[in-house]
Amino acid sequence: MASGRIVAALIAPVVGPDHCGIAAPLKLSAIILPDGARVPLEPESLLRCDFAEALADWVREDVAPLARIAGGRLAKILGSDGYECRSRNRISGAIISEHATGNALDLRGFKLQDGRTLLIGSANEDLDFMTQIRDTSCARFTTVLGPGSDGYHQMHLHFDLKARRIGYRICQWDME
Repeated sequence: MASGRIVAALIAPVVGPDHCGIAAPLKLSAIILPDGARVPLEPESLLRCDFAEALADWVREDVAPLARIAGGRLAKILGSDGYECRSRNRISGAIISEHATGNALDLRGFKLQDGRTLLIGSANEDLDFMTQIRDTSCARFTTVLGPGSDGYHQMHLHFDLKARRIGYRICQWDME
């Protein structure tokens, strides 16, 4: 928060069952663009601080400039799930999700100031924009799952910073 790039509230540590929790959580409400404009995250999301900073870097350096190229300024980020103590894909017995440690976020899309809403599940609305969103998110995050990856991610984009051996990354988002 001291970076001046995010609007967030620090909250008390979150401790949950089964290795869920965040030692230093924050509730992210907006990202501040280089020109000072605030782009709200709707709804606000509970995240780890380092993940919130990585998200801010991506929005400031990639998403907002791509929105301008697509013909509008970025007005809002349409999220869905940040922290949630659960297993992957909410399947009983599956390994713990990165959401359970505040190290992941699901996005539904973006709202532009010209009134357009660009949704992840409707990539053909602006295929060039969404292709570049995929490419930049895959370059920055270690996991990116979107439409075409599996039945759980058809209408949203999941991304996280899961640490894996030898720097392995997953980028699965089909553009049709």
